[in-house]
Amino acid sequence: MNIEIQQVSHSFGSHRVLDNVSLQLEGGSVTGLLGLNGAGKTTLIRILNGMLTPDSGMVLWSGQPFCDADRRRLGYLPEERGLYPRMRVDEQLCFWGRLKGLSASEAAQRATAWLQRLGIPEVARRMPLQLSKGTQQKVQLAAALLHDPQLVVLDEPFSGLDPLNALLLQQVVAELRSRGAAILVSSHNIAFVESMCDRLAVLHDAHFCFNGTLDALRQQCPEKTLNEAFLQMVTCDL
Repeated sequence: MNIEIQQVSHSFGSHRVLDNVSLQLEGGSVTGLLGLNGAGKTTLIRILNGMLTPDSGMVLWSGQPFCDADRRRLGYLPEERGLYPRMRVDEQLCFWGRLKGLSASEAAQRATAWLQRLGIPEVARRMPLQLSKGTQQKVQLAAALLHDPQLVVLDEPFSGLDPLNALLLQQVVAELRSRGAAILVSSHNIAFVESMCDRLAVLHDAHFCFNGTLDALRQQCPEKTLNEAFLQMVTCDL
Protein backbone atom coordinates (compact mmCIF):
# COMPACT_ATOMS: atom_id res chain seq x y z
CA MET A 1 0.00 0.00 0.00
CA ASN A 2 1.36 3.38 -1.06
CA ILE A 3 -0.56 6.65 -0.74
CA GLU A 4 0.69 9.83 -2.36
CA ILE A 5 -0.44 13.40 -1.88
CA GLN A 6 0.85 15.09 -5.00
CA GLN A 7 1.32 18.87 -5.28
CA VAL A 8 -1.89 19.66 -3.43
CA SER A 9 -3.05 23.24 -2.94
CA HIS A 10 -6.17 24.53 -1.21
CA SER A 11 -7.54 27.92 -0.24
CA PHE A 12 -10.47 29.17 1.79
CA GLY A 13 -11.41 32.39 0.07
CA SER A 14 -8.22 34.42 -0.25
CA HIS A 15 -6.43 32.46 2.47
CA ARG A 16 -3.98 29.89 1.08
CA VAL A 17 -3.93 26.95 3.51
CA LEU A 18 -1.89 24.46 1.48
CA ASP A 19 0.49 25.46 -1.28
CA ASN A 20 1.74 22.70 -3.58
CA VAL A 21 2.43 20.18 -0.80
CA SER A 22 3.41 16.56 -1.41
CA LEU A 23 3.56 13.68 1.04
CA GLN A 24 4.02 9.94 0.67
CA LEU A 25 2.63 7.39 3.14
CA GLU A 26 3.93 3.84 2.91
CA GLY A 27 2.57 0.58 4.25
CA GLY A 28 4.26 -0.52 7.46
CA SER A 29 5.28 3.04 8.36
CA VAL A 30 3.99 5.68 10.80
CA THR A 31 4.18 9.35 9.80
CA GLY A 32 3.71 12.14 12.31
CA LEU A 33 1.99 15.31 11.12
CA LEU A 34 2.91 18.39 13.16
CA GLY A 35 2.06 22.07 12.90
CA LEU A 36 0.74 24.97 14.92
CA ASN A 37 -3.00 25.56 15.18
CA GLY A 38 -4.27 26.71 11.79
CA ALA A 39 -1.29 25.28 9.91
CA GLY A 40 -3.52 23.23 7.61
CA LYS A 41 -3.24 19.77 9.18
CA THR A 42 -6.99 19.14 9.30
CA THR A 43 -7.44 20.44 5.77
CA LEU A 44 -4.75 18.06 4.52
CA ILE A 45 -6.37 15.15 6.36
CA ARG A 46 -9.78 15.96 4.90
CA ILE A 47 -8.31 16.05 1.41
CA LEU A 48 -6.50 12.77 2.07
CA ASN A 49 -9.71 10.98 3.01
CA GLY A 50 -11.83 12.57 0.28
CA MET A 51 -13.86 14.94 2.44
CA LEU A 52 -12.45 17.97 0.62
CA THR A 53 -11.46 18.38 -3.01
CA PRO A 54 -8.16 20.25 -3.48
CA ASP A 55 -7.96 23.29 -5.72
CA SER A 56 -5.10 21.54 -7.52
CA GLY A 57 -3.10 18.36 -7.15
CA MET A 58 -4.38 14.89 -6.29
CA VAL A 59 -4.30 11.94 -3.92
CA LEU A 60 -3.17 8.60 -5.35
CA TRP A 61 -3.79 5.17 -3.84
CA SER A 62 -1.34 2.61 -5.25
CA GLY A 63 -0.88 4.85 -8.28
CA GLN A 64 -4.60 5.42 -8.95
CA PRO A 65 -6.65 8.57 -8.16
CA PHE A 66 -8.57 8.39 -4.90
CA CYS A 67 -12.16 7.22 -5.44
CA ASP A 68 -15.20 6.58 -3.26
CA ALA A 69 -14.37 2.86 -3.01
CA ASP A 70 -11.11 3.80 -1.29
CA ARG A 71 -13.07 5.09 1.71
CA ARG A 72 -13.65 1.47 2.71
CA ARG A 73 -9.88 0.99 2.94
CA LEU A 74 -9.44 3.97 5.25
CA GLY A 75 -9.85 4.19 9.00
CA TYR A 76 -10.27 7.73 10.31
CA LEU A 77 -10.26 8.88 13.92
CA PRO A 78 -11.34 12.55 13.86
CA GLU A 79 -10.30 15.08 16.48
CA GLU A 80 -13.96 15.75 17.30
CA ARG A 81 -15.86 12.75 18.60
CA GLY A 82 -18.52 11.54 16.18
CA LEU A 83 -20.38 8.92 18.22
CA TYR A 84 -24.14 8.87 18.51
CA PRO A 85 -24.62 9.69 22.21
CA ARG A 86 -27.87 7.72 22.68
CA MET A 87 -27.07 4.66 20.56
CA ARG A 88 -25.60 1.61 22.24
CA VAL A 89 -21.86 1.13 21.66
CA ASP A 90 -22.17 -2.35 20.15
CA GLU A 91 -25.00 -1.26 17.86
CA GLN A 92 -23.16 1.71 16.46
CA LEU A 93 -19.91 -0.21 16.02
CA CYS A 94 -21.86 -2.72 13.94
CA PHE A 95 -23.45 0.17 12.04
CA TRP A 96 -20.05 1.68 11.20
CA GLY A 97 -18.74 -1.75 10.24
CA ARG A 98 -21.63 -2.30 7.83
CA LEU A 99 -20.91 1.06 6.20
CA LYS A 100 -17.36 -0.18 5.58
CA GLY A 101 -18.60 -3.31 3.83
CA LEU A 102 -18.66 -5.88 6.64
CA SER A 103 -21.52 -8.32 7.05
CA ALA A 104 -23.67 -7.98 10.17
CA SER A 105 -22.14 -11.05 11.80
CA GLU A 106 -18.58 -10.06 10.93
CA ALA A 107 -19.11 -6.51 12.21
CA ALA A 108 -20.49 -7.89 15.50
CA GLN A 109 -17.55 -10.26 15.92
CA ARG A 110 -15.00 -7.55 15.22
CA ALA A 111 -16.75 -5.08 17.52
CA THR A 112 -16.53 -7.59 20.37
CA ALA A 113 -12.87 -8.30 19.59
CA TRP A 114 -11.87 -4.63 19.47
CA LEU A 115 -13.68 -3.72 22.67
CA GLN A 116 -11.84 -6.61 24.32
CA ARG A 117 -8.49 -5.51 22.84
CA LEU A 118 -9.01 -1.98 24.11
CA GLY A 119 -9.95 -3.19 27.57
CA ILE A 120 -13.56 -2.04 27.58
CA PRO A 121 -15.76 -5.09 26.83
CA GLU A 122 -18.18 -4.04 29.57
CA VAL A 123 -19.33 -0.92 27.66
CA ALA A 124 -20.82 -2.84 24.71
CA ARG A 125 -24.43 -2.35 25.82
CA ARG A 126 -23.95 1.16 27.18
CA MET A 127 -24.42 4.50 25.42
CA PRO A 128 -21.54 6.94 24.85
CA LEU A 129 -23.18 9.68 26.95
CA GLN A 130 -22.70 7.35 29.93
CA LEU A 131 -18.96 6.99 29.30
CA SER A 132 -15.89 9.03 30.20
CA LYS A 133 -14.09 11.00 27.48
CA GLY A 134 -11.24 8.52 27.43
CA THR A 135 -13.57 5.56 27.02
CA GLN A 136 -15.45 7.35 24.26
CA GLN A 137 -12.12 7.90 22.52
CA LYS A 138 -11.39 4.18 22.67
CA VAL A 139 -14.84 3.34 21.28
CA GLN A 140 -14.24 5.73 18.40
CA LEU A 141 -10.83 4.14 17.83
CA ALA A 142 -12.55 0.74 17.61
CA ALA A 143 -14.96 2.19 15.03
CA ALA A 144 -12.02 3.46 12.96
CA LEU A 145 -10.19 0.11 12.97
CA LEU A 146 -13.09 -2.34 12.83
CA HIS A 147 -12.76 -3.05 9.10
CA ASP A 148 -8.98 -3.62 9.10
CA PRO A 149 -8.13 -0.48 7.08
CA GLN A 150 -5.03 -0.19 4.92
CA LEU A 151 -4.65 3.53 5.69
CA VAL A 152 -5.21 4.73 9.25
CA VAL A 153 -5.51 8.47 9.96
CA LEU A 154 -5.49 9.47 13.63
CA ASP A 155 -6.21 13.13 14.39
CA GLU A 156 -5.25 14.01 18.00
CA PRO A 157 -5.70 10.37 19.09
CA PHE A 158 -4.42 10.94 22.65
CA SER A 159 -7.23 13.37 23.51
CA GLY A 160 -8.85 12.28 26.77
CA LEU A 161 -6.51 9.31 27.32
CA ASP A 162 -4.68 8.80 30.60
CA PRO A 163 -1.02 7.60 30.49
CA LEU A 164 -1.97 3.91 30.66
CA ASN A 165 -4.43 4.17 27.78
CA ALA A 166 -1.99 6.32 25.80
CA LEU A 167 0.48 3.44 26.08
CA LEU A 168 -2.25 1.05 24.91
CA LEU A 169 -2.83 3.25 21.87
CA GLN A 170 0.89 3.18 21.06
CA GLN A 171 0.81 -0.62 21.22
CA VAL A 172 -2.18 -0.73 18.87
CA VAL A 173 -0.40 1.55 16.38
CA ALA A 174 2.65 -0.72 16.52
CA GLU A 175 0.41 -3.71 15.74
CA LEU A 176 -1.15 -1.91 12.79
CA ARG A 177 2.29 -1.04 11.44
CA SER A 178 3.42 -4.67 11.74
CA ARG A 179 0.38 -5.71 9.67
CA GLY A 180 1.47 -3.37 6.87
CA ALA A 181 -0.96 -0.46 7.35
CA ALA A 182 0.10 3.06 6.41
CA ILE A 183 -0.52 5.31 9.42
CA LEU A 184 -0.71 9.10 9.73
CA VAL A 185 -0.80 10.58 13.25
CA SER A 186 -1.58 14.26 13.77
CA SER A 187 -0.91 15.39 17.32
CA HIS A 188 0.33 18.26 19.44
CA ASN A 189 1.91 15.71 21.79
CA ILE A 190 5.43 15.73 20.39
CA ALA A 191 6.72 13.14 22.87
CA PHE A 192 4.20 10.58 21.65
CA VAL A 193 4.89 11.44 18.02
CA GLU A 194 8.60 10.86 18.59
CA SER A 195 8.01 7.51 20.28
CA MET A 196 5.58 6.21 17.62
CA CYS A 197 6.67 7.57 14.26
CA ASP A 198 9.25 6.67 11.62
CA ARG A 199 8.79 9.85 9.62
CA LEU A 200 7.79 13.44 10.34
CA ALA A 201 6.01 16.07 8.24
CA VAL A 202 5.81 19.61 9.63
CA LEU A 203 3.34 22.07 8.11
CA HIS A 204 4.08 25.78 8.40
CA ASP A 205 2.99 28.73 6.29
CA ALA A 206 1.15 26.42 3.83
CA HIS A 207 4.27 24.34 3.12
CA PHE A 208 6.18 21.45 4.63
CA CYS A 209 9.18 22.95 6.37
CA PHE A 210 10.36 19.41 7.11
CA ASN A 211 9.38 16.12 5.49
CA GLY A 212 11.62 13.16 6.22
CA THR A 213 12.73 10.55 8.72
CA LEU A 214 13.20 11.28 12.40
CA ASP A 215 16.79 10.08 12.07
CA ALA A 216 17.40 12.70 9.39
CA LEU A 217 15.99 15.41 11.65
CA ARG A 218 18.18 14.27 14.54
CA GLN A 219 21.23 14.48 12.29
CA GLN A 220 20.14 17.93 11.14
CA CYS A 221 19.60 19.12 14.72
CA PRO A 222 21.93 16.92 16.80
CA GLU A 223 21.87 19.12 19.89
CA LYS A 224 18.12 19.75 20.00
CA THR A 225 15.18 17.77 21.30
CA LEU A 226 12.36 17.18 18.83
CA ASN A 227 10.30 19.82 20.61
CA GLU A 228 13.12 22.37 20.28
CA ALA A 229 13.64 21.50 16.61
CA PHE A 230 9.90 21.85 15.95
CA LEU A 231 9.74 25.26 17.59
CA GLN A 232 12.70 26.40 15.53
CA MET A 233 11.10 25.14 12.33
CA VAL A 234 7.88 27.07 12.86
CA THR A 235 9.63 30.28 13.84
CA CYS A 236 12.48 30.28 11.32
CA ASP A 237 13.99 27.98 8.73
CA LEU A 238 16.35 25.24 9.83
